[in-house]
Amino acid sequence: MNFRPKVLVVGQDFDLCEANIFSGLVENGVTIEVIMSPALNRKEILEKAGIKVNALGISSRIDLSAIWKLRQRLLSNNYDIVHCLTSRALSNVLLASRNIKTKIVAYRGTVGHLSRIDPSSWLAYLNPKVDKIICVSNSVK
Repeated sequence: MNFRPKVLVVGQDFDLCEANIFSGLVENGVTIEVIMSPALNRKEILEKAGIKVNALGISSRIDLSAIWKLRQRLLSNNYDIVHCLTSRALSNVLLASRNIKTKIVAYRGTVGHLSRIDPSSWLAYLNPKVDKIICVSNSVK
């Protein structure tokens, strides 16, 4: 029996590389659903690959409307992984996923603006519920 992970990707927009990566993952058996900004640029590429695309504008790090909608989505689907592409998405997913068992993966593209004494850092990348941080640069690690 093959394990086919179910992944929810939350962010604002994709670049072409990210759209192609997620399309390739679908071709290799990963089930992906996307929640992005209503002005998503690469929607056609994702839908053509069989990725379900949902629009949700996240206006701040604590957007109560977005948190409620994300929580409903998390409760109604058994996602194995939630992949957050922005700190705004991550903060809202962390609040929405309270008492829900799912792996949280975050993308971090920069070294700066993280501090152990800054509460906003604990609402995102320093939160103990974050299982993995994906980064491009070794200095981010």
